[in-house]
Amino acid sequence: MRTTVLILAGALLASPGLAQAQQGMPTAPTGPNVGILEVGGRVTNITGDEARFQRFRDLGDGAFLQKFSFDRQEKNWLVNLGAVNVGYEDQRYTANFQQIGKLKASFSWDQIPLFYSRETRTLFSNQGNGRLTVPDGIRLGIQSGDATLANSIGGLSPFDLKSRRDNASFAMTYTASRDVDLTVDVKTSHREGAMPFAGFIGSSPGNMTFEIPAPIDDRTTTVKAAMEWANTRGILSVAYDGSTFDNSLPALRWDSPIRYTAISGGGAQGQLAWWPSNTAHTVSATGGLKLPGRSRATAFVSFGSWNQNNALLPATINPALAAPALERATAEAEARVVSTNLGFTSRPNRFVALNARYRYYDYDNRTPHFTLATTIVGDNTLGSAHEIEPMSVKRQNLDVDVSWLPHTYAAFKVGYGRETADRTFRIFERTNEDVFRVSADSNGNQYVTLRAKWEYSVRKGEGFEEHLLVDVGEQLGMRHYDVADRNRSRATLMVQVTPADLVGFNASVAAGKDDYENTTFGLRNNENQAYTIGFDFVPVDEVDFNVSYGFEKYTALQYSRTANPAPNPQFNDPTRDWTDDSADKVHTTSAFLEMDKLIPKTQLRFGYDISRSKATYVYGLAPNTTVTPAPVQLPPLKTELQTGTADVRYFLRSDVALGFVYWYNRYAVDDFSLSPSTITRLDLTGALLMGYLYKPYTANSFALRLTYLW
Repeated sequence: MRTTVLILAGALLASPGLAQAQQGMPTAPTGPNVGILEVGGRVTNITGDEARFQRFRDLGDGAFLQKFSFDRQEKNWLVNLGAVNVGYEDQRYTANFQQIGKLKASFSWDQIPLFYSRETRTLFSNQGNGRLTVPDGIRLGIQSGDATLANSIGGLSPFDLKSRRDNASFAMTYTASRDVDLTVDVKTSHREGAMPFAGFIGSSPGNMTFEIPAPIDDRTTTVKAAMEWANTRGILSVAYDGSTFDNSLPALRWDSPIRYTAISGGGAQGQLAWWPSNTAHTVSATGGLKLPGRSRATAFVSFGSWNQNNALLPATINPALAAPALERATAEAEARVVSTNLGFTSRPNRFVALNARYRYYDYDNRTPHFTLATTIVGDNTLGSAHEIEPMSVKRQNLDVDVSWLPHTYAAFKVGYGRETADRTFRIFERTNEDVFRVSADSNGNQYVTLRAKWEYSVRKGEGFEEHLLVDVGEQLGMRHYDVADRNRSRATLMVQVTPADLVGFNASVAAGKDDYENTTFGLRNNENQAYTIGFDFVPVDEVDFNVSYGFEKYTALQYSRTANPAPNPQFNDPTRDWTDDSADKVHTTSAFLEMDKLIPKTQLRFGYDISRSKATYVYGLAPNTTVTPAPVQLPPLKTELQTGTADVRYFLRSDVALGFVYWYNRYAVDDFSLSPSTITRLDLTGALLMGYLYKPYTANSFALRLTYLW
C-alpha cells in the first residue's frame, strides 16, 4: 500500500494538468463530484521511549495516504466516502449516504492502537487461552538453588507490549412518513493484545509479585433500535438498547518462576478471574409535549436488566491445599435498573424563565449472597471468612432554576437541588445533599461576554453502620469520601472582551473546596484552582494569531494511622497518626499562528504547546509520635510535554498543493515510582518486573505531502 501511494503521487506530479499550471491558475473543478486526496511520505527520528511517543497513534516511517474524501451530490441524494492514515495502525474509513427526506445511513471502521513499551522483557510466554508459562528448566533450577532470577532474565530479548482496538459502527434512519422515523445503530469493538499486569503467588519463605504481559481478547457489541414520532406539538420515542461483552479469556493462569513443585507453603501456579462476559438489555420511552405559556414538558423512563453468570473459580489451584467448597458453581450476578428523568421548562414572559428537573435511578442488585467459611491468600495461607455483599443504590435528584432576564444582554439565575441516595452495605444507609447556586450571564453583546457562577452544597449521612468498619478492621473514624459528610463550594468567572474585530481577550477563574468536617481518617479536604488568559489577534483576514496561558492547582490532605489490628493497643494510639499533604500544579502555554495566502499561493501554520506539572507529597506525624523510623520525604514528581508544528502548503494551482510538515515532540519525566534510576533491575526483592518504566523521549517528524482537489 505505501509503495502504491508513492507511485500515485509521482503520477499526479507528472500530469499534463500540472504542467499547464505553470502558465496559469485555473479554478478548481466544480460539479456534483468533490474530492480530496492527500498523499506523501514521512520520516520520524525518536530518541528515548518510542512507545510512549506514539501511544494511541502510528507515526511510522514510509509513504502514507493521509486523507481521502469523495462527495457526490445529486438532486435527491448525496454520498460521502472517506479514509485517513490508510495502511497504518490508526487508520479510519467512513461512508455516508443520504436520500433527502427518506433515508440516512453511515458506516465507519477505525483502529486505535495502545503502545505500552518496546523495551519490556519477560520469562512468561503466552500459550493461548489465558495461559502464561515459564520454561520448566528455569523453574526447577531456581527452586533447587542451582539458578537465580538474575541469571535467568539476563539473556531475554525486548518485545513490543501493546494492544489494539478495532471499532466498527453502522447507523441508519428511515423516514417512514412525515412524522415517523425508524433508527438502528450498531457498534462493535474488538480489543486484542497484551497489557502490563501484576500476578501474585505466596511462596515459602515469602510472597512474590510477578509483572506479566496479560493477554487481552474481548469484544463489546451494542445495538440500539428506536421508533420516533414527532410533530409541532410533541415527540414520542420508544427504544431498545442491548449490550454484550464477550471475553474469550475468562481467567488468567501463570507459572511461578521460582517454584516447579507446589507445597502447602507455596503454589507453583497462580490464577485470577479476568473481566467476565456479561449482557445488558434496556427498553425506554421518551416523550415531549409543547404546553401553553411557552412551556414544554419532557419525560424519559427506562427499564434495564444486567446479567453475568460466568463459572466461579476455585479458591486455590494449589493441589497441596484443600480448597473450601463453593456455595454455587456460577456467579448468578443480576441487577435490575430503573431510570426516570422528568423535565419542565417555561418562559411565561420575556423577563422570567423556569427550568425544573427530577431524576430517579434505582440500581437493584439481585445477586445472591455468597460466603466462604475460609479463604486462601496467594495459594499459600488460610485466611478468614469472606462474604460477597451485593451493593445497591437508589438515587433521586431534584433541580429547580429560576432566571430573571431584565435586559436583552443580561440574565440572573438562582437554583436549588437536592440529591437523596439510599445504599446497601455502605457505612451510611442514606446520604442527603442540598445544593444552592446563583449565576449571572451577560452575552449577546458583541463587545463583552461575562459569566459568573457560585455553588455551595452540604452532604450529610444518615444511619451510620459502625459494624461495617469493625468487620473489615478499619478505624471507627474512617469515612469513605464518596459518602462522607462534606461541605463543597465552587465559583467560576469567565470574561471575554472584543473591543474590535481584530483583537480579543478572554480570561477565566475557577476555585473550589471540599471540606470533610466529620472525617478523622481518610480524605479530610481538597481544594482546586484554575486560571486561564488568552489573546486573539486578526489584523487582516489572512492572519490569525492566538496565545493562551493556563494554571491549575489541586491539593488534598489525608489522615491515617500505622498500627497493628485490634485488640493490639496500637490500634487506638493517636501518637501513631500521620498525614499526607499533596499538591499538584500544572502550567500550560499555547500559541498558534496561521497565514492563509498572505504570501501568494501559500498557507502557513505554526503551533506550539508546553505543559509543565509538579506533584509533591509531604508527610507529617502526630505530636509526640511513636512511629519510627520517621518517614522520608519523597522527591517531587515532574513532567514536561512540548509539541511544536510547522505546516507549509504551496498551491501550484487552485486544485494542487505541495506541502511540508514538521512536528516536534519532547517529553521529560522525573518520577521516582517507575524511574530507571529507581528500578535498575527486573528482579527486585519480592517482585519480578518486565521493565515498563516512565522514560523521556524527543521526536522529530518530517513529512512531504501532495494535496489534490477535484
